[in-house]
Amino acid sequence: MALKAITRAKHYIRPAKPFLGNATPYFECTASAAVVKGDVLKIASGKVARASDPSSARATGIFGIAAHGVSSASDTVQVIPAVPGLIFEAAVNGSASTAAKYTSKTTDVGLRYALDLSSTNKCWFVNKDISGDTADKTNVTVVGLKDAASTSQGHVYIVFHASGTKYAGPVTASSHAHG
Repeated sequence: MALKAITRAKHYIRPAKPFLGNATPYFECTASAAVVKGDVLKIASGKVARASDPSSARATGIFGIAAHGVSSASDTVQVIPAVPGLIFEAAVNGSASTAAKYTSKTTDVGLRYALDLSSTNKCWFVNKDISGDTADKTNVTVVGLKDAASTSQGHVYIVFHASGTKYAGPVTASSHAHG
């Protein structure tokens, strides 16, 4: 069975539920290049950029998720921080040729996986082929299923680990919020 392509319109990473009442925390940063809604972002020299190397992003830490897209460098992008405990939604997939690797299962809940980047269409997903408790390899834990179990490329709820992000503090009153 061939690996199915993930499509950006359906599978971008996003906050799962409203946070702090009806708002999701975000802050604004200057982009160093164009980004697309749902991109995993890294920070360098005070600007955010799309993380294009999954293993490097896991090793150096994820800064946040793009709340919307921007078309060029120096545009302001809203960043949803990769705060441990903030629940996001993402699709599952894997590189194995078995359906079990890219379907959501109740046994995924509580397990650590890595976020990975599709080389075909540049969408981020939970890679079920990269799992375990090694902080430099995995950066999210599945905390629930959004779609029914056994859904191909099903959406799951995830939380980031502090060891896999650049953001290790709590959400503060100085964070902006949008509904």
